[in-house]
Amino acid sequence: MNLDAKKREATTDMLNVLLVTALQAEQISLPKSLFRTSTLITGVGKVPATYSLARVLNVMRPQLVLNVGSAGTVRYEPGDVLVCRDFVDRNLLGLEIESVPAHIESTVPDLFELPPSVVKGVEDREVCPVCATGDSFVTKEEEACGDVVDMEAFAMAYVCQQAGIDFLSVKCVTDVVGRNSIGLWEERLAEARHTLHEYFERYGHVLAANYGD
Repeated sequence: MNLDAKKREATTDMLNVLLVTALQAEQISLPKSLFRTSTLITGVGKVPATYSLARVLNVMRPQLVLNVGSAGTVRYEPGDVLVCRDFVDRNLLGLEIESVPAHIESTVPDLFELPPSVVKGVEDREVCPVCATGDSFVTKEEEACGDVVDMEAFAMAYVCQQAGIDFLSVKCVTDVVGRNSIGLWEERLAEARHTLHEYFERYGHVLAANYGD
């Protein structure tokens, strides 16, 4: 087999991922030996996330849409990495209207082995974090729900569910709701980006193996 053929074979074996973030400051690089990566920056909020992702998925079909980024929490600490597959829209919780979804579960197949969450530096394969999405930056503990809070993941999960594409969100905690300000969140973005890069260098193979032959 010549070198070009080997390259084509290696590329075919890679996991085709659309890496999605809200902000340029959250973008990371995934291991090139495991992932064939396209990137998308949606902007902040559910509406920009929905529009941007739906538009891209209309012209391409990745095997996995992978959202990475920062998140707030009331249960964990800055630097913890949480692998989320369950999502709620915190603006719609409490509305018992059948045609208005507020909770999306299992956005990847149940048989998949997911990379672990990392809590206080320790792998945790038992935790199943719920990501609560809403159109506001949560600053008060009584406004928080779920395990982590963000402003886009539920919308992305919904778009992928409708398109029949696997979706996973990996969040690095940057702020504890009620204790940190928006200013501190901005300062911690660079640290979160580094943490997430290192996370996928260590655990990316676990995710990619689910899509192997």
